[in-house]
Amino acid sequence: MFEIITEFNIVNIIKFRIFLSQRGLEFGIDGMKYVDEIIAASSGIFRLYFDANYQCGYRPIYSKNIDSETGEFFNDDD
Repeated sequence: MFEIITEFNIVNIIKFRIFLSQRGLEFGIDGMKYVDEIIAASSGIFRLYFDANYQCGYRPIYSKNIDSETGEFFNDDD
């Protein structure tokens, strides 16, 4: 499941459930009960993957406004 989250840049459990309801059979997942059990047992690692995808998606947008030497944010007007 982590490969699915990584490959399709899924950023939260809601998006993951929607994705699996639409395309789960392609990956051999035919029911959410099984998925819920796995997520409940491994919620911490799922959170790390979701957070990583979120950060990778949004950080590049803002990286243009970060000073590479100090790490401080600045405005384009500065």
